[in-house]
Amino acid sequence: MIILGAGGAARAVLHALLARKAQEIIVLNRTPSNAQTLVNWFSEKTAQTNLIADNISQFAHYAPQTDFLVNTSSVGLNNTKFDNLKLAALPAHALVHDIVYTPLITPLLADAKTMGLQVADGLGMLLHQAAPGFEKWFANKPVVDSTLRQLVLKSL
Repeated sequence: MIILGAGGAARAVLHALLARKAQEIIVLNRTPSNAQTLVNWFSEKTAQTNLIADNISQFAHYAPQTDFLVNTSSVGLNNTKFDNLKLAALPAHALVHDIVYTPLITPLLADAKTMGLQVADGLGMLLHQAAPGFEKWFANKPVVDSTLRQLVLKSL
């Protein structure tokens, strides 16, 4: 699994992947020291998962063995795009996920779709993140389903 980015969202995604007992997680970032700091913090808490930190320029090296790629960086907002990210190096079964939800289909997801890869947009993360807060405020837990997704999509 590859995580692009090393900020707070990357920390949350890394935590979730570790909870699901991922075998190997590679954190790639423009600033490798930030990726290394994140990996070091989690390495102290797990011995089951091989954690690697590297520069995003090394994406093509890790991509051929990747089942899941998630972008947690701000790249994708305002239709920005990664420079030189070789998505063609991913295997045909890889899932590409972008936590950005505006635009819903980021340039990363559009490129992945063009290549025939499976994609997942960031709206699901938004909905599942919002549900606990809504429940605390209104004492009513919303059901995150396709109906709620469509309702939120209409407002975007």
